[in-house]
Amino acid sequence: MTFFPDSKQPHNLIQRFILYAMAQQKDSTPIYITGHNASKFDTSFIFKELLLEGLTLITEAPIRRGSSIMSLKLGSIMFRDSYLFSPVKLRKFPELFNLSTDIRKGMFPYTFIKSEADIDYKGNFPSEDYFELGGLSNKEID
Repeated sequence: MTFFPDSKQPHNLIQRFILYAMAQQKDSTPIYITGHNASKFDTSFIFKELLLEGLTLITEAPIRRGSSIMSLKLGSIMFRDSYLFSPVKLRKFPELFNLSTDIRKGMFPYTFIKSEADIDYKGNFPSEDYFELGGLSNKEID
């Protein structure tokens, strides 16, 4: 895989992540990188990069469900999409595994981020209006 030092390009950030993950391999102990609905969002960028630049790094054929990739192995690194194994909302996972109700998916004010400068925002907590809570019950919000 070719490495380009310009980390401002998304392509290069993904390459850096893959190289970092590969550098964590100490022996044959597997490393699991899991995301919920990852094949539709998070890992789609990684998989695209592997198809473009690093196809030879893939050590086994991906396990698929329809057009989605459930898991893909890269050396001893296993990328997995937890949603394709347990198709429930992420906020229901603690209940599914009998975990404490203190552990739960949070909400993020996505509409508050208007520019790159907002990512490092320090100040008052954003207004409830930025959290896109429409369609959620009071129980889900609390």
